[in-house]
Amino acid sequence: MIAQKCSLIAQIAALLAAAGMRICVLDMDVEAPSLHGWFGLNGSQFPFTFNDYIAGHCELKQIVYEVTGALKKTVPGQ
Repeated sequence: MIAQKCSLIAQIAALLAAAGMRICVLDMDVEAPSLHGWFGLNGSQFPFTFNDYIAGHCELKQIVYEVTGALKKTVPGQ
């Protein structure tokens, strides 16, 4: 069920971005963050996650990543 939610969120985010909107999604799965995978990215590209933030290991701005480049087409909402 979690994978289906991540898939839906990633698809909606990509569609809204393609429509010109600026989108921010947050992967709050503390056990196994995987939302980045739906954008074709791997975990090594993200030094900090939501888990690091709630544990006090980083600031909020350090868990925000630009993934527009991972989308398959030019997105006006960058």
